[in-house]
Amino acid sequence: MKISKSGMNAPKKIEKNSSPSPHTYKIEEAYEKTARSSIKNTFSKKQKIPFFEENQKQKKLFPGVGKYHLETADKVLTLGLSKGWK
Repeated sequence: MKISKSGMNAPKKIEKNSSPSPHTYKIEEAYEKTARSSIKNTFSKKQKIPFFEENQKQKKLFPGVGKYHLETADKVLTLGLSKGWK
């Protein structure tokens, strides 16, 4: 039994190009780039500050709970958005 190619499209021949493939890589250059390590680990030389001390320094800028005046707080509070705001 013979199959004719008249009704079928013949497969296209693959064109060669210069795109990267496993055969076009320069192995020596790639190995040299990966073999040499440019990463250098260093330790910080500044003084270590515990978390709670750092947190206290940040919170010193804000007044404590007893420093607020409740009588004048009404002037600072806002009503928020009104219903008609778009």
